[in-house]
Amino acid sequence: MIEEYKKRILFVGEASFLNTGFSTYYRELLPRLAACGKYEIAEFGSYAHTNDPQATSFIKGRWKFYGNNPDSEEEKRIFAEGDPDQPGQNTNQFGKWRFEKVLADFRPDIVVDIRDWWMLAYQDRSPFRKYFKCLRVS
Repeated sequence: MIEEYKKRILFVGEASFLNTGFSTYYRELLPRLAACGKYEIAEFGSYAHTNDPQATSFIKGRWKFYGNNPDSEEEKRIFAEGDPDQPGQNTNQFGKWRFEKVLADFRPDIVVDIRDWWMLAYQDRSPFRKYFKCLRVS
């Protein structure tokens, strides 16, 4: 018997377990999608570390979580660099610096981002852009 392929959806935004307006959307949406079993889901959460205890307790293995906060000194240095494509904006806080690594690891069919347009503009410049569809709500 051939196993049915599940679409892979990557949600990018503020971590779902935080108390922010953007987090609220994912806190309501992700558990419901995970429970239906139709999709393979991952979350790329800003303002959180990959091994954040809050992520572990909220997500409970229902989907994969990638944190955006840097861990090592080298990562902190890269994170602090500005964005030459958007002068005056450090889009690394929104995920620019780690986005391609997350894409290469999870290989999503669809990327969903529910934030202001200027927080996610870097995603269109990704070298992997042709490999995923976007769903954006601003």
